[in-house]
Amino acid sequence: MHLRFALISLFVLLLSAALCPGQAMGGAVLMDSTGTQGTPFSADVVEETTRVLADGNRIHEERHGRICRDSQGRQRNEMEFFPQMAGTPTFQHVTIMDPTQHLLINLDPQRKIATVNHLRPAPSPQMTVTPQSATPEAHVQAQARRQVHEEQLGTMQIEGFEARGTRITMTTPAGAEGNEKPIVTVTESWGSPVLRTVLLTKRDDPRNGQSVHRLSNIQTGEPDLLLFQVPPDYQVKDNNPQP
Repeated sequence: MHLRFALISLFVLLLSAALCPGQAMGGAVLMDSTGTQGTPFSADVVEETTRVLADGNRIHEERHGRICRDSQGRQRNEMEFFPQMAGTPTFQHVTIMDPTQHLLINLDPQRKIATVNHLRPAPSPQMTVTPQSATPEAHVQAQARRQVHEEQLGTMQIEGFEARGTRITMTTPAGAEGNEKPIVTVTESWGSPVLRTVLLTKRDDPRNGQSVHRLSNIQTGEPDLLLFQVPPDYQVKDNNPQP
């Protein structure tokens, strides 16, 4: 349950990897699971989604959060979430990735509970094993269901940092998923080579609407080390304690 906040959309993962090797992007929050080292920074996070219903009604949501990463690759993400029940206040979720200790920590500020997950170190390239499902036949079938076109957009300044842009257009042919017409999804992403993270992502999907993920108020410098630790007044639940 808690791990879903750190899971990564495969499509955006591939896009982010092309811009910033080792960097992953979560569906709601940027999360680097490999411990990218480099320029430490802190920034505000804004996520917007807009959907237009069949009757013309528009649904717009905006969420706010915070991200910080130190020079050792530790990363903290804070994001507000909207409950499904009307009238219920929003709640905050905090995820800490500590590659130095191989830990993924989820903080529940409302109940003051910390859930700790121990992660296995990434295998060396010599130990990498190709999954059984990644056969040539499976690859061909997957490519037949959708067409992907990548376009380099050059550079532009975002929050005072040079960012490189990539636009990926994914087309699902008619009939591939029961669709009468082709489904075209466009994702535009701008990553900073200096910060080694994605600063701006725009996604247009006719099934889910338009979404924007952006960083603002970016400040470089080491964040407080306490931000990557469990607060002393939290109850700790260790999902897989080490012997």
